[in-house]
Amino acid sequence: MRIVLPVIAVVLLVGAIAEFMWWILAAIVVYWLYCGGRRVLRWYQAQAFALRPRQAEIPGYGVSAF
Repeated sequence: MRIVLPVIAVVLLVGAIAEFMWWILAAIVVYWLYCGGRRVLRWYQAQAFALRPRQAEIPGYGVSAF
C-alpha cells in the first residue's frame, strides 16, 4: 500500500498535466514570443541608434554631418 498511493498520485498528476498540457504550451509560446519580440525590438532600436546621422559642430561652419 505504501507504493500504490504514490503511484496513483503520480498517474493522476500526469493526467492533470496532460489535460492542461495545451494551456501550458500555449502560455510558454506566448511568453517566448513576448520575450523574443522585445529582444527584436531592442535590436531594431539599437540599429536605428547606430545608423542615425552623426552631426558635429564645426567652428565657423555650423552643424555638418559626417
